[in-house]
Amino acid sequence: KGRVKILDAPEKLFGQDIGDLGGTLDSTRQGFIYLSESESELYMQQPDKVKEIMVSSKVSGNDAGFSFNSAGEMDFDLYQNTIDYSRPIISPIANNAFSYYRYRLVGVLYDDAGRLINKIEVIPKHAEDPAYAGLIYIVEDLWNIQSVDLFLTREAMNQPLLDTLFLRQSFVPIQAPDVWRLFSQTISGTGGILGIKFSGTYAGIYTDYDLQPKLEKGFFDNEIFRVEEGANELGSAYFDTIRPLPLTLEESLDYVKKDSLQIIRTSKTYLDSVDRETNRFEFSDLFGGYYHANSYKGLFWSISSPLATVQYNTVQGFFASSEFAIRRNFDEEGNRWIRGNVILSYGLGDERFRPVGGLTYQFNRTNFAKISVAGGLYNEQYDSAEPIPSILNTAYSLYFRRNYLKLFERQIAELNYEQELFNGFFAYLTTNFDRRVALTNTSDFSFFYRKTRDYTSNDPLDSDNTAPAFPTHNTLAAALSIRLRPHQTYLTYPDRKFILGSKWPDLWLHYKKAVALPTSESSAAPSPSYDFLAVELEKREMRLGMFGNSGFRVEGGIFLNPKNLYFMDYRHFNGNRTAFSQSSTFFEGFFLLPYYERSTADRYFEGHFQHAFEGFLLDRIPGIRKLGLTSILSLKYLYTPADGSYSELAFGIDRLGIKSFRFLRVDAVVNFDEWNYHSFGVTVGLHVPAN
Repeated sequence: KGRVKILDAPEKLFGQDIGDLGGTLDSTRQGFIYLSESESELYMQQPDKVKEIMVSSKVSGNDAGFSFNSAGEMDFDLYQNTIDYSRPIISPIANNAFSYYRYRLVGVLYDDAGRLINKIEVIPKHAEDPAYAGLIYIVEDLWNIQSVDLFLTREAMNQPLLDTLFLRQSFVPIQAPDVWRLFSQTISGTGGILGIKFSGTYAGIYTDYDLQPKLEKGFFDNEIFRVEEGANELGSAYFDTIRPLPLTLEESLDYVKKDSLQIIRTSKTYLDSVDRETNRFEFSDLFGGYYHANSYKGLFWSISSPLATVQYNTVQGFFASSEFAIRRNFDEEGNRWIRGNVILSYGLGDERFRPVGGLTYQFNRTNFAKISVAGGLYNEQYDSAEPIPSILNTAYSLYFRRNYLKLFERQIAELNYEQELFNGFFAYLTTNFDRRVALTNTSDFSFFYRKTRDYTSNDPLDSDNTAPAFPTHNTLAAALSIRLRPHQTYLTYPDRKFILGSKWPDLWLHYKKAVALPTSESSAAPSPSYDFLAVELEKREMRLGMFGNSGFRVEGGIFLNPKNLYFMDYRHFNGNRTAFSQSSTFFEGFFLLPYYERSTADRYFEGHFQHAFEGFLLDRIPGIRKLGLTSILSLKYLYTPADGSYSELAFGIDRLGIKSFRFLRVDAVVNFDEWNYHSFGVTVGLHVPAN
């Protein structure tokens, strides 16, 4: 049984009324946002094979939904040295437990079979250590766990969103003389963010053990969880006969209330009345945009406000855009949908309207097949990875008179298709026809430094060249990317698939073919032709227990048969000349490499490595350990034949911030040119961790 409850919620969030969250909150601002029961068959084989089959499921307020409870995910095995929460936590009976715990024998007691049970208090040596506190009960002579009543503090987890997490387990003998197995487990906790306080409880009862099941060969595969067809059709009467954990009065009332509300909320009358309120135009929509819903038909459209998109660059001057988007869902869960959009932007400097549009259709969420078409007049960075965000360039241009953004125009028609062909094997296919036009600066505005600093030209290769950087030309290209993730684990629901990770790194294969086109009166310049091949290997999370978490990405590529290449065809490397780093910088870019400095149309190799110590270093420093910070070591390397080697070494501090908002990261970086020291810099980044 799983339940998540809001204990208190503000009336408004970011100035917007949140109401009662669709009937979830009562007059005291409390209510369940999730309540579900489920029944599963759980199969396990040492050391690490797991498969769970959910045979029945009930979700409060959604008789068509499936539970997100999982017995396999509740595997808090204290016989392992560590258990991963937001950081690895040391078990009280781990091999190195004496480095983190003190123990006190509180007393002894006898169970129903007359066995002597030692009641032991476990005490972390430091409040910030990754360690439990509480009680553990050990069977005399057998020395196995009989039960535990433990808790973790926010400081121990280094998790600002949670206050306290409780773990309660009991074990029973199932085979003489000494085979004990988990009988019951409850994990619960409280936390809060943005004034919303919540609690969560997941409880499980484990019965009917079979220690020697007869399983078919290959039973344990990459599917670690499956919900059977019809698991959500058994209803309340069935759960009344099997329920080992009685419902509380509050839970019973929630089932009755939400099951009744579901009938109302899915009716056309109710949905239309809610939409009328949602669709009412308000003054704030002039700034935040307008949203319109027809929930009964699954049809939604919106218009963004150009007032919220005003930015600046030296090519367009001040510019703004507005997007009209429309989406139609073909099922209640949004597994199959179609979406179209049109974006119109206008620049005061170049005095040009730039329309773009696209249409995307998603077939399902089992193999993630998706097809899209796009076209229009795009302003695009020479590096399509967009190393400098437009909003950051706006700030640097207006306040520091630094125009790092370099743009060219793409008049484009594009077709894309993607699909998981089989588990772990994704294919992405793109084909496009472009007409590419060079752009020049049209605006010289800034707030400061107008007399002491000049803007550079829009030519990334020559900062003084005010003429077009290249002749207008056409291109025709197709690209295929394949992602292979060996032994990718996943969850299967009747209408969708959830992809998890793998112990193996991801292997990417990239191939792009540009075909020469005949010249024309409108495009006298030759079109590029080349073959581009690249191989990429990455694994962004490798848990190393108490030593932290490592990740890496390496890539090598080469251009074959290059003819008439233009600078945007080159392989560019994600650089940075600002004081700010992005999340993409950590594994895909460089902290201090100037934009476009080492772009190449030849072969190349780049590598990125990062290790987060997860408190392994800083927790050893008195005073610092209380701050819950994480230290990070980064190594980066790049080689091209023309420029040789470039490398960076960085040491950073992550999880800087206040209370629950600890997403800042600061890195001190030194870089080397051909292994010779070149410069030093500091960058500040916004890092939102996956957990």
